[in-house]
Amino acid sequence: MLRGEDKANMQKLRYYHRLVMLLIVVFMINYAVTGLWMQGMDIRSYFTHAPASDPAMISLRESFNGPPNFEVIAPSDYSAAPLSAGADLVAMLERGLPVARAQADGRALRYVELRMVGGKPELIADAKPVAQPGGVKLGEQDAHDKEVKNDLFHINPVSGTFLRRQIVMNGRPEENFRNTIKGLHNFGYLQFASSVIAVLAGLGLLAMIVTGTLVYFKLLKARQKLKRGAWFWQAGGWWRTLHRGVSVAAALFLLVIAASGTYISFEGLFVRTSIEIYKMNHGGQFEWGPGTDASAPLSDRDLPAMLTATLAAQRATAPDQPVKVIRLRYYSTMAQGVVVSGTDNETQQHVYNTATRLPVTETEPGYPESHLPLGWQMHQWAKQVHRGDYLALPGSTVSGHLVHALAGLALLYLCLSGLEMYYSMWKKRRDTGRAGLTWK
Repeated sequence: MLRGEDKANMQKLRYYHRLVMLLIVVFMINYAVTGLWMQGMDIRSYFTHAPASDPAMISLRESFNGPPNFEVIAPSDYSAAPLSAGADLVAMLERGLPVARAQADGRALRYVELRMVGGKPELIADAKPVAQPGGVKLGEQDAHDKEVKNDLFHINPVSGTFLRRQIVMNGRPEENFRNTIKGLHNFGYLQFASSVIAVLAGLGLLAMIVTGTLVYFKLLKARQKLKRGAWFWQAGGWWRTLHRGVSVAAALFLLVIAASGTYISFEGLFVRTSIEIYKMNHGGQFEWGPGTDASAPLSDRDLPAMLTATLAAQRATAPDQPVKVIRLRYYSTMAQGVVVSGTDNETQQHVYNTATRLPVTETEPGYPESHLPLGWQMHQWAKQVHRGDYLALPGSTVSGHLVHALAGLALLYLCLSGLEMYYSMWKKRRDTGRAGLTWK
């Protein structure tokens, strides 16, 4: 069907398609298998209505609501009871705040929040930690690799009485099987080399999608000239026929997965490179921006107005969502009100600039350096696209995961069928004395 220049161009496209396949097929099989494994865990969690405390759900939502020094929502908040709709929250704040100040003994308060605990409202104030029994100070690790994260004072905001003190330690995260699979997916065990491999493999997959698509449309155009314009046809055996059909059906979704995955890999390479350069210029020392204490001391005089502004902003943006948690803080230089609202797995975190009463994102001017090229928010959006959240139907988050799981199956089949077709062609060439691994 193809002649002259068209035939030569087709041979070149197929040559590059085969060459890239040989270089990256092992990585593509790894991506397909581990990606399917994670999608399977996520889909199972959604279908079984797994609680927010389920390890797979924790891993799935990891970092989605911001870096460690920004995120407020916790797994327990998804099932928490909401604050009473008719409660005078400003009065509760003004009643509980002096008690918290007295307990803090002159230390700065990093945040104040209102939430339900054990069916009753509580005001919780976080005082900047100084020392934990045994002499462990903020930032200093003990023998168990733990450090003081929060020094919390629980107050009854209705009666204005002190309830208890709670010291929270910040240790190593618990082992999570989904995160283990995620580490295999992105070759995290190879450390810096993993980022390089992931970027190159992602670019290779994009190249294969482009060359494969061009080959398909050149064949389709040639067939249309012969009045055979069907988009799917049988030719060259079932391996080749299905390879062609599956690739056409999945091409767009695979392109989205490859592009978003390559961008995420580039972010990883950018961050690792930036950190290494920083260490070289600072004697091997490095402080991770998203893990630093970004708080500033709270002003009692400003807090009632901050709470009023937060409630007004919440009513304007999510009026129908029951409020579970309200936290007031300074994040870097911005006065913020953070609201956790909603029901069950639909619970969400909303962050507002109390000066403007407008929502803010995880990337704003003045925030601590995230070391990501386009900021923390873009990183999370890319992750959502990569796993299929953009395809979620109303009320059905799992739908996007199902589509991308099918795309993962398609990628696995394309890898295996591509290897089978390559081996068959190579074997025929070897039998005729042409044993080279690549050919045009």
